[in-house]
Amino acid sequence: MHSTISILSLILICCSALAQTAGRASWKDIAVQSSSAVTGYIENQMLVVRRDKMLTTSDKGIVNLPNPKDYVVGNIIQLRLERIVKNDGLLKAGGVVEIFLPGEPSEGTPILMTKRKYLVLLAPLKSFSKENFKATIFNPKVSPEKEEVIKPATYYSIVNDSNGVQEITARNQKSIDAAIKEIEMTIQKPRK
Repeated sequence: MHSTISILSLILICCSALAQTAGRASWKDIAVQSSSAVTGYIENQMLVVRRDKMLTTSDKGIVNLPNPKDYVVGNIIQLRLERIVKNDGLLKAGGVVEIFLPGEPSEGTPILMTKRKYLVLLAPLKSFSKENFKATIFNPKVSPEKEEVIKPATYYSIVNDSNGVQEITARNQKSIDAAIKEIEMTIQKPRK
């Protein structure tokens, strides 16, 4: 009985993995939409919140903790750049780029882990709700009490959601190298 369940679990895992990769656009197609393509390590993650929606108090003075979806605007990911494959002219190897991931992690939203290395295709952050301009960045590494107002023009977004990012590991290095070659093919060479 246990072996049947294990086999069925394995089949379901394999099918879900195939379903996720089957709909993925090619790196070349995603790169055409990007302004930059980089590799680097995640250094820090900061929560972007609406402080005014974090706590509410009832008529009896009881503090209510709302659902995070009511106050979490997104996350800021700080990526230490190692290699710049495609550059919009603003990025430098060794520098840090800040990436805004909207909302809570959900299906299609990339989940990035601190201290891991990624290939990321970026574009300047374009859409940002006017209501979310009231959001603040909570960065406990700097100071838990310090709040920074978010300035959308200074951030990037990941192109094509989770399809525009891939963790780099020793096991997938060859496929990452192939992806980088695909991306480099989209870069127009200056005419002589």
